[in-house]
Amino acid sequence: MTCEELRLYFEERDDESGLDGGVIAEHIATCHDCARIAEDQRQLVNSLRMVRESVDATSESLDAAVVRN
Repeated sequence: MTCEELRLYFEERDDESGLDGGVIAEHIATCHDCARIAEDQRQLVNSLRMVRESVDATSESLDAAVVRN
C-alpha cells in the first residue's frame, strides 16, 4: 500500500475497494504521516457518531446530504 492509496481510501470511503484492514495497519505502522491521517479519521468518525447520538432523528435526506458533502 502506498500513502496515496491510503489517502484515497479515506477520501472516498470505498467499501468495495477490497483493501484489507491488515494492509492498512501495516502501512500506518511504518508511516507517521498516514498514521496521523488514520487517527484523525478515527477521531472524526467518533465525533460525528457522538453528534448523531446527541440529537433527535433527522430526515434521511438531510443525513445523506451531510454525509455526501
